[in-house]
This record gives sequence, structure tokens and C-alpha cells, in this order.
Amino acid sequence: MSDYLDRTENGTVFVGSDQDILKALTLASGLRIYAATKMLPNRGWTANKMLSAAARLTGQPYKRGQYEKAAADLTAYADKLKSLPRE
Repeated sequence: MSDYLDRTENGTVFVGSDQDILKALTLASGLRIYAATKMLPNRGWTANKMLSAAARLTGQPYKRGQYEKAAADLTAYADKLKSLPRE
């Protein structure tokens, strides 16, 4: 699968590993906000759901309260994806 970024007047589309980079960085940001303020990104995106999504991306299990660790792991995961050679 090739990676590309498509920008139009209606929005931006990420395809390939760029999509996972965006997911990881967005989730890491939400986890950091929650760790600092206990503010959820939205009503349906609870702390446990964020930790579960982080575990799916990184492959590591997280327990309640490990928001900063999950955010750091997601950032490292995104950096790893950024360093991979492009097709």
C-alpha cells in the first residue's frame, strides 16, 4: 500500500502509515489532556477507551492511571513510523 496525503478544498485524507501516525499523535494528545485536567476529548471517548486504543496501536497493555506512559509510548510509536522508509 502506498502512503499519500490528499488535500482538497473539502478536507485532508491520510492513506497508509500516515493514518496511523495521525491516530497515535491525536490519541497521545487526548491522553495528556486527560492526565493533566481530567477533561475528556468528547463524551463517548472515555479514559478506558483511550487506553484500549493505545494498547491496540502499541501492542502494550495499560492499566488505569497510566495515561502519561501511554501517551509517551504512542509518541514513540509515531516517531518510529515516521522514520520508516517510504514507498
